[in-house]
Amino acid sequence: NLGVALAGRGEIQEALVEERQAAAEALAQGDRRVQAAAQLYLAQILTAAGVFAEAEAAARSGLVRAGPIWPLSAYAHGALARALLGQGRADEALP
Repeated sequence: NLGVALAGRGEIQEALVEERQAAAEALAQGDRRVQAAAQLYLAQILTAAGVFAEAEAAARSGLVRAGPIWPLSAYAHGALARALLGQGRADEALP
């Protein structure tokens, strides 16, 4: 994913632009699995940027879209935990 690759290079703003566009395109496609993945990548980038409240929202969106798809659901729980930890909400980050 280009957004994640850009974030890995430290190009956070460019990564956010790319990943938000990917999330919008995934929504238009109607594929819940692709929508979930896009939201989770966005949550990962937002967490790296220190934008934890928005990362939490993206992770929760990804979790809802992942539904019973267990690999995505597990990733979503991890993304949500990282966003919550970034907000100092460790008690909520643990199941």
